[in-house]
Parts: sequence; C-alpha cells; structure tokens
Amino acid sequence: APLSSQEFGLAFEHFILCEFVRLKSYLHRKMSFSHYNTGAAEIDLVIQAPGVPDTFVEIKATDRVTEGHFAALRALRKDYPEFRYVCLSRDPILRIEDGVEIIPWAEAIRDLLGMSAS
Repeated sequence: APLSSQEFGLAFEHFILCEFVRLKSYLHRKMSFSHYNTGAAEIDLVIQAPGVPDTFVEIKATDRVTEGHFAALRALRKDYPEFRYVCLSRDPILRIEDGVEIIPWAEAIRDLLGMSAS
C-alpha cells in the first residue's frame, strides 16, 4: 500500500537525517547535529560547525513550500538573529522568504556539508 502523507513525511525526514550523518562521517566533517524543541517550537535539525553560523533546518517532504511550512523557523529568528535558517524540501525552487532559505534537498545537503555542486 502507498504511504500516507504523514508516513512519507516521516520517511523523508529520516532519509535526510541519515544522509547528513552518513556524509558527515564519509567527509570527516567537524560538525554536530542536534534537535531543538522548546515545546512551542520544534526544529528538525540544528547544525553546529566551527567557523560558520549555527543553522536551524526544517525538513519538509512537500514539493511546494508555503509560509506555514517554515513558521517555526520564522518564530525563532527574533531570538537567534545570528543563526542561519533553512527549509530543506522537495520544492525545486531555490529562494529566500522572510529570511528563510528554501533549498531543494540535495542542494541543501551539499551546501550545508560544504560539498561542491559537481
């Protein structure tokens, strides 16, 4: 049976997190990954690495990101203006909305792990 929308979203998030862990190890990157949850706001992935701003990443399985998909990121910008904010998804259109970078998932992984685009 095909996956429900919720099941697909969880599977996509799991795949993305596994890719970050796998490539971090393969590339020997000095960075840490964590999750952020205040009860009011939850962020799927927090990336910390030397020499770059901490990055909050929301992982969305949608192929069409709307404002509601990155509301948690927008809410945190007031408290952490120095952080980088990324909404990683299957949406093919790279753009910035309200200080949040919306980046196609494969490009976002390459960018956030410091890999070349080739």
